[in-house]
Amino acid sequence: KLKQGLSFTIIFNQLYGNEKIPQREVSWNSPEHPAIHKALFSEPLKKDQIIGPVKIENNFYLLIKILGWTDIKALSNTSVEKRLIDIKKKLKENKASSQFEEYVHKIMKGKKVKFLKSTFYKLSEIFYAHYMKIPQKKISFLGQKFWSKDSTVNDELENDLKDFQSLPFLRIGNEIWTVGDLLNEIIAHPLVFRKNRIKKSEFPLQFKLAIVDLIRDKYLTKEAYKKKYDKIPKIEKEVNIWRDFYYSIYQRNNYLYSNGVNRSLFNKSDLNIIEKHLNPYIHHLQKKYQDKILINAKLLSEIQLTDIDMLVLQKNVPFPVVVPSFPILTNDSKIEYGQYIDKK
Repeated sequence: KLKQGLSFTIIFNQLYGNEKIPQREVSWNSPEHPAIHKALFSEPLKKDQIIGPVKIENNFYLLIKILGWTDIKALSNTSVEKRLIDIKKKLKENKASSQFEEYVHKIMKGKKVKFLKSTFYKLSEIFYAHYMKIPQKKISFLGQKFWSKDSTVNDELENDLKDFQSLPFLRIGNEIWTVGDLLNEIIAHPLVFRKNRIKKSEFPLQFKLAIVDLIRDKYLTKEAYKKKYDKIPKIEKEVNIWRDFYYSIYQRNNYLYSNGVNRSLFNKSDLNIIEKHLNPYIHHLQKKYQDKILINAKLLSEIQLTDIDMLVLQKNVPFPVVVPSFPILTNDSKIEYGQYIDKK
């Protein structure tokens, strides 16, 4: 159509009717698809120039018209040096991303996913209804129970899906996943949607893409275990942090339950529960293990704490919380246990 001389606007109107042509500003640092960055920043452009079609993925292309740009000059030596560092970093990330995509294609080659139409659309409707109830920053369904103090939304979702557990949902090669199988996979890998704001009409597509991404990550995880990435010290440290967190919560909840505390109160910082049940328990443990507890007094005195809460999140990953919250087990800050050591 471009070769026939039709304008950008006419082509858009033929495809989408009278919808307004979407516009956006793309900066060097914005998290866009590598193909878009390459198309916009690889060579000089002219105003009103049409770029594309740019292939984003199979059967998905983008046509871009340049309306203009803002060029921020790097004037000082410091800003010039910083820009060069940023460019090198970006190019390195782009190369890594390209190589990773090639690796993913190699792993997933020949694997076909086929959804059972009737079951898929039933689930899509149910998931969308619950998707609308969850704040945009917490759209990792089922898996949200690991992070949220209130898992009511997740319990409602599981309840709405209980009658569908045994229905076949999709086929990967010769393997069939039921709805129950999918839910188990989602607990291990919460769905990550490629878009934050999703209209009802486009939700089935985004739901399908999120499931395909889950399947891709499942195969990549298998490859990671084959290569023994789980034995890398950095990974082991990360695993141990979360293991300690879950063990602590598990043990705390078991102790409270054995003392008749209602389960609905487990995740609430109730001062009465802490002082009545947890403080005596923690004091008992401190006394029991005080001979095995060593405290570096010098290092402890140098730690500067702040009363400002901080929660660090990652974008577009199944488990966005970087570091777990420290479990609240006691409100007694006195150190009347252990042995002090003086190490530099």
